[in-house]
Amino acid sequence: MTALLLLLSLLFVSCKGQEEGIVSEKPVFSELPYATLEPTRTPLPITTILPAPTPEEDVPVEFSERTFTINGRENRIFVLKIDTTDSRVRVVPYLSFNKIYGYETLSDMMEKTGAYAGVNSGFFFEYGRPSGLVVIDGETISPGTGRFESIVISNGDIRFETIETKVTLEIENKQIEIKSFNQPLEAGGTAVYSSRYGNTDRIAEFRKYMVIKSNTVVDYGTASSPLGIPEGGYVVVLPDEYAFPENLKDLTISISITPSFEEGTMAYEGASMLIENGISLAGDVMPWVGNLNHYDPRTCIGKFSDGSLGLVVIDGRQEGYSSGTTGRETADILLELGFTDAFMLDGGASSAMYFESGIVNSPSDMGIERILAGAILVTIE
Repeated sequence: MTALLLLLSLLFVSCKGQEEGIVSEKPVFSELPYATLEPTRTPLPITTILPAPTPEEDVPVEFSERTFTINGRENRIFVLKIDTTDSRVRVVPYLSFNKIYGYETLSDMMEKTGAYAGVNSGFFFEYGRPSGLVVIDGETISPGTGRFESIVISNGDIRFETIETKVTLEIENKQIEIKSFNQPLEAGGTAVYSSRYGNTDRIAEFRKYMVIKSNTVVDYGTASSPLGIPEGGYVVVLPDEYAFPENLKDLTISISITPSFEEGTMAYEGASMLIENGISLAGDVMPWVGNLNHYDPRTCIGKFSDGSLGLVVIDGRQEGYSSGTTGRETADILLELGFTDAFMLDGGASSAMYFESGIVNSPSDMGIERILAGAILVTIE
């Protein structure tokens, strides 16, 4: 009953926060040292109990379920191998309710979008704000931090980059550097909020602002309560000392987000790389993930040696079925599966994989899906 009440409370807060309210974030993230590089470590012995499947003809998404024995413990592994060069395939990050904030189950996201397969996405702050870069069809929704690797898929090609997003506002050939993009306002700072942020900017303190639609200022002034964001437009928060030009509504306003991405590109920021160029980088701890020496459920995204995209879920915390893996064990399993590069997404009770018509793994909370801030979805046309 307590768990049910907690779940209902979270759903109420997330759905209510979708429409209104002010976000006072308490980050999930705490600073941890980067993983220790161990390129010369001998991989752990692994026994595969279930063989790799024979791919179905003309299906660009291959699903497999295997049991690995590692260090004497059995672990159930679920793998999606996706041919991103196939024009029928589309891989895209999905945010709950198509906004920065909120929570839904993976099943809800799949049924709403009609996707063919998917897994839970990465790490997030309170109320579901993504921890880093999210690019959907070339549009930057959440900024890159410049600290961790992002996976980028463009025209079928998969690459990994460290990306820091920069935003500038140009008025009368004068540029204003924007400190926050689709993030809570820093005291005395500048900010830009797109309609992907939510219905309002969620700010309830005195500030100067502009509302922009189609590169034109439609409203400006001062406010002390949340401001509505027009669909396809922006709300801009300016420093107190900024002086509005008298002809502001007659001027062309431009917002520049760099780097820019081609239409159709997807990108998603994770934690530090777990394996890179076929070498395990797993150590004892990792930012966002924390202690890597626990036996936990894991979700990973990466690239196979043949260039295909891979999504992996390892069940855990279920003795007699699947115990979960440490960071080193996870890296060794990914290498055994044929990955060359990969990083972790969110894990633990969030680890979930959906394929064709339902959840195929067993989430660690008694098989019950956890509400998630987002997912990585695979659609087939």
